Amino acid sequence: MCGIAGVISPNRAKLEFIDSLCSKMIHRGPDAMGKFISDGVSLGHTRLAIIDLDERANQPFYSNDCQIVVVYNGEIYNYQRLKKHIPYNYKTESDTEVIVAAYLQYGEEFVRYLDGMFAFILYDKTKNFIVGARDRLGIKPLYYSKSEDSIFLASELRALQTVGLGKKIESNALPQYLLYQHRFGNDTILEGIKELGPGHQFTFNLNSDELKIKPYWKLENIRTIQHNKPDAIKNIRDLLYQAVSDRLVADVPFGAFLSGGMDSSALVGIMSQISDLPVSTFHISFQEKGFSERHFAEEIAKKWRTNHEVLEITPNQFLESIPDAIDAYDYPGVDGINSWIISKITKDAGITMALSGAGGDELFGGYPVFNYVKNWRQHRHLRAVLSPFRGLVPMLPKKRSREKLFLQNIGASPEYIQRIVRQRLSKNILAEVLTEPFDGIGVYPEQIGVLSSEHCYSWVSQQELGSYIPSVLLRDTDQMSMAHALEVRVPFLDHRLVEYVLGLPDSYKIGKGNKPLMQEALGKEILPDSIVHRRKMGFTFPWDLWLKNDLREYSEKSLSFLKNSNHFKKEGVEKIYNGFLKGHYSYTVVLSLVILSRWMQKNYVQ
Repeated sequence: MCGIAGVISPNRAKLEFIDSLCSKMIHRGPDAMGKFISDGVSLGHTRLAIIDLDERANQPFYSNDCQIVVVYNGEIYNYQRLKKHIPYNYKTESDTEVIVAAYLQYGEEFVRYLDGMFAFILYDKTKNFIVGARDRLGIKPLYYSKSEDSIFLASELRALQTVGLGKKIESNALPQYLLYQHRFGNDTILEGIKELGPGHQFTFNLNSDELKIKPYWKLENIRTIQHNKPDAIKNIRDLLYQAVSDRLVADVPFGAFLSGGMDSSALVGIMSQISDLPVSTFHISFQEKGFSERHFAEEIAKKWRTNHEVLEITPNQFLESIPDAIDAYDYPGVDGINSWIISKITKDAGITMALSGAGGDELFGGYPVFNYVKNWRQHRHLRAVLSPFRGLVPMLPKKRSREKLFLQNIGASPEYIQRIVRQRLSKNILAEVLTEPFDGIGVYPEQIGVLSSEHCYSWVSQQELGSYIPSVLLRDTDQMSMAHALEVRVPFLDHRLVEYVLGLPDSYKIGKGNKPLMQEALGKEILPDSIVHRRKMGFTFPWDLWLKNDLREYSEKSLSFLKNSNHFKKEGVEKIYNGFLKGHYSYTVVLSLVILSRWMQKNYVQ
């Protein structure tokens, strides 16, 4: 895990900006920093050493004849298998060298042979040609900005800001941020900066100044799996074990985040069976009733005899950490602070790499949205009967939220249901808060695949994997873990596992006798009923209580900045905040405004 940067320009002075780009990302790679500068190209790298700690593996990395130069962030999990099949005079044990060898063997299509989480920039001096790519699921980021004569690339937005880019919020960014916490497509929150999409690669010919961007992997190309259920269960088990095993390759101490939920418990169980040493596990607990999952995490830790560490957070402790946590945001969002805290205690314990259960719910149908869409198909015949009763929604009390949601969506499409579940607030409220008019930002611009009765769950998973997962969950995981120079790996997003599970019919995923598919695959030894059938809580903090009490002064101070901003209406911000205090709005609305305010101030964004 590292930070990478690149500049493509005929202007020598701009090529020298590589120092500024890398210096801003030293937290991502504190072990070494290097650069390459030539006519028209400069590349930079900050290294967090995980595999092959020798200095020879530092980057930029060169081919044996020094004609290929590469900077790369991430891990190639199949690098040892590739080394056996690709003839090359290897000089190191690093996975970076395999990228060079694969390019020489397969040309620019070599990215299809890589299995891992990665973003890289490779320069071929002989051909005067550059190729770069981002992994299939978007685990590692790569941002870029293109002007008439130059292209700047970096792992983080704030690195690009050091050279004068991205100083203003992009026109439609605020509505989409407040609604969904991210932008659609390859746009970012900052004007003039885009991101390379998951599963995409780019090429740039320095002779013709031609930039091409294309996908090398697509979610919608996943094929239906024609296996009987016993075979499918066995294959899922094998794929899960292989995914975890591949991600335990490291030359540094490793551990796992353990919430006590099904996904993290499954990973810890598999890790404990594979690893020769006790697994180190880390958990966050709270004093507030209804938020602590400590009992479940300790049950799993005791079962596998892990080296278990628990941090119980109080509001006062958290208030002390908030400035540092929010300063770690490269891209604002609501859900990142929990990742910042768990990453901090993990790194403080001497761990450099940790496994996370991120993506498990989205892949195996662990969220309510899966059932909402499923019910939409099952109750289509009720639409005509119940649609007239949608007018009763405003009259229902707040505690009847399930009935409200059911009536609101009785005539809605599954695309609308998918969107509304991820939506933080309504567009009507946005109009009262934002000064600029907006239009057309409330609909997901692209729907992947076709919704069929046999693959409702896979359809929902595809939508999640194509939007929320890379643009929120993985983005926050990356920026908050790298703030502590901690590498986080996500086995549930192994692309082979994703392709297989998405290809299975819903009937396999529902499970037999209320038994989830993952429990069927792993057995009760790994996933006992006490973990599987417990009430789902999610990895979140007691924000509602804290923002109304211990963090109230901090919140009000942050919101005062937005009230005086050209982007927001003072009365609208006050209405939302007062409504939140009275219980009319979710904490996520206020928290998103608080974090946006602090992020804008920290990064001098207009």
